[in-house]
Amino acid sequence: MLIMGILFLLITHTAKLVRCFFLVMEKRISFRFFCFVYIFTTVLNTIIPYKLGELLRLLIFIFLLKDIGMSLLVIFTERFFDSITLLLFLLPTGYMHGFTQPFVISSMCILALVFFMVYKAFPSISANINEFIILKKGQQLDITALKILDFADTIYNKEKIILKNKRNALVFLTAISWIFDFLAIIIVLAQTNSAIDIRSVTNFFYTITAGNMKDISLMYYKFSFFSLFIICITVSILSILNRRAVKNHAA
Repeated sequence: MLIMGILFLLITHTAKLVRCFFLVMEKRISFRFFCFVYIFTTVLNTIIPYKLGELLRLLIFIFLLKDIGMSLLVIFTERFFDSITLLLFLLPTGYMHGFTQPFVISSMCILALVFFMVYKAFPSISANINEFIILKKGQQLDITALKILDFADTIYNKEKIILKNKRNALVFLTAISWIFDFLAIIIVLAQTNSAIDIRSVTNFFYTITAGNMKDISLMYYKFSFFSLFIICITVSILSILNRRAVKNHAA
């Protein structure tokens, strides 16, 4: 059972790692280097409660990618797909068994709805704001506003391309990651002799989201860290073997 829990989280992190790299692959970053960045930021995000580690993750991505817009897109796209997937589970279970954390659910619903509405309405909003600024004819504040609007347009167009060309792959990888995450949670609940039902799984999600490293969540974190360690070792070994193969071929 312990091996199964580690295996499930290994698949979960691998799917999330590939999904994240899939979003930034146009930057031509070394996959090995990116793996270590992903592992480091994931550990930070786990240790820091309430996902506040995402802020540090964003700063690290900005430093790595040298592109603020792309860094924002990576974080936003990942969180959006994860939030929608979680809501598809939490809303029906909350409706059937009662909402144990109504504030969390409400916040996720509001954010998902706002992001969706802004994405759909952005072209017309951008055009109207652009026309309004141009008609005002040229104050320094207006020039700054145009630059900000141009930056927002760039981010929107990149996101539109991502969703058009990579949507199916992102949906597939997100589904795989959460399916095996659910299975890992069931393993943890079974190992700690906890009740295995919808309410227990839902409460466990709230626990790990809050970064509560006590009781049964500790086993989940141990499985998670060990699976990340396996990914790190595997990538390192493959990198060494690849370099040796290149040297032998060159020789």
